[in-house]
Amino acid sequence: MRRLYFVLSLFFCSLTFLPSGFSSLKVTTWNLKWFPGGMNQTDKSAMQEHIGLVADTLRDLDPDILLVQEVKSQESLDMLAEEMGTGLKVIAVSRFPASYSEDPDGIDDQQVGILAKMPAVATATREFERDGLVDAPRGFVFAAFETEGELLGVYSVHLKSNRGEAAVNFRKRESSARAIVGHAEGVAIGSEDNWRVPDALIIGGDFNTEVPGDVEVRAAEKTMQQLALYGFENAYGDLPLEKRITIPASGRYPATTFDHILYRGIEKAGSVRIQEVEWERSDHYPVTVAFEL
Repeated sequence: MRRLYFVLSLFFCSLTFLPSGFSSLKVTTWNLKWFPGGMNQTDKSAMQEHIGLVADTLRDLDPDILLVQEVKSQESLDMLAEEMGTGLKVIAVSRFPASYSEDPDGIDDQQVGILAKMPAVATATREFERDGLVDAPRGFVFAAFETEGELLGVYSVHLKSNRGEAAVNFRKRESSARAIVGHAEGVAIGSEDNWRVPDALIIGGDFNTEVPGDVEVRAAEKTMQQLALYGFENAYGDLPLEKRITIPASGRYPATTFDHILYRGIEKAGSVRIQEVEWERSDHYPVTVAFEL
């Protein structure tokens, strides 16, 4: 497999990481619903209110790494990090083109990003490329961190929604899963002749699909199974659906689990925490998992 190389812009000896004595690393993923503002078009006061509400929730969760989806810009995440005041800094934010825009330079209002309390040693943004006739939207952002001498690779993802024809959406999400695996299997990080492969990987985000077997309507989809084939475990383990709801019921749509944290090469340090929030903050609940260092 072709390996993807990332040259470090910083020397290892100059980096600062999590303070010594940390026994675990908390990772949160959260789809923030058109952040900030809660809509694709909104006014400044609504944006500021949304930032404050989201910051309040995240201040309580206090993640070391935060994976976000449906964010409009890096500027909005910079404002969120400042409002939180917990030491999180913006590490990487995508700038995917808007597929619905007539402007060839138009930027999508639903980007993905990574924030963290420690600096990254490498970052990357990838759009999902056309896969035969399948053209999946968006892509992923990736960051690598040095933790206790280990190299940790982290992805924030937002896969195709369920709007449109189900079979087409299945193929788009499955294609995206293959692209993520392709990157994960091929990435190497370093400088000159000191290339390193991540010791552990975490993929978090809004997958727009459930744990296999949750619902009959998406029984034919293989997105999550494709990731499992490459050793990625779901942090939910064998939790029943009613204990891992990340989107509450709304109208004709039942409560479900679209938000996941997958991992390999690292161990969980406790159970998954799903924080219920009001609609004004997001239509998704944040999911938090602690991992052993």
